[in-house]
Amino acid sequence: MIDSYRKGMQYEAFLKRAFKFDKRLREPHTSEFENLVRSEQKKEFDGLYEIKKRMKIGCDLFMSNGLTLDESEALAELTVEIDASNNSEDIYTCVKKGLKATERFI
Repeated sequence: MIDSYRKGMQYEAFLKRAFKFDKRLREPHTSEFENLVRSEQKKEFDGLYEIKKRMKIGCDLFMSNGLTLDESEALAELTVEIDASNNSEDIYTCVKKGLKATERFI
């Protein structure tokens, strides 16, 4: 449980960096990731589609706001990885890569 909370906080941090470019979007929250982990434990994957969609929106927001070539390439690659994600661990791997690629937006 603590591990899913820690991972959820990183998910939230990545999306908050992106969503500050568009205040109209619903704020991300740690519980979104935690709910995904809980649903996987029940062999359900209800929240995966929504989280993948929000992660891709975040990448799009970054890409439309003057990235360096390296950042742009990293986020383009990340978008492909998000599409291929099948569970919370895959999403968490994407979150870590997204945080690294967007460090200057802290």
